[in-house]
Amino acid sequence: MYRLTGIGYALHSRMKRGMKSSLIACLIATATVCALAYLYCHDPAEEGFYPQCLFHSLTGLWCPGCGLTRGLYACLHGDYLAAVRMNSLLFVAVPVLAVCACASRRIDVLKAIDNLLLTSCLLFWILRNLTCWPFMLLAPL
Repeated sequence: MYRLTGIGYALHSRMKRGMKSSLIACLIATATVCALAYLYCHDPAEEGFYPQCLFHSLTGLWCPGCGLTRGLYACLHGDYLAAVRMNSLLFVAVPVLAVCACASRRIDVLKAIDNLLLTSCLLFWILRNLTCWPFMLLAPL
């Protein structure tokens, strides 16, 4: 039986890892497209299938994700103003997450992006729950 050693083994294992990561990326992309297709066909404001936000149900406060599903639905149908009104963080987080997914594996860059996204989410979470004028516009409809 032929056995890989040295450089041949390293290339073979690297190819296996590359194929595995490509398969995972393909599965994630397929699941995302299927989920968006389902969301496009089923309005979250009318359908009872979508889960309610547990944090909002328990506290009455808005979490950073409240309104995200309805915002994505509006965005998929081209109503960007309604999407911003539902969850304005959508237009910040989605491009940042896309850059993270496509970015090189440089740890310092990814840590900086993670810190920026986490800080933005926390700040958005606090501001959308304030009841004074400009900040109350951040709460979903």
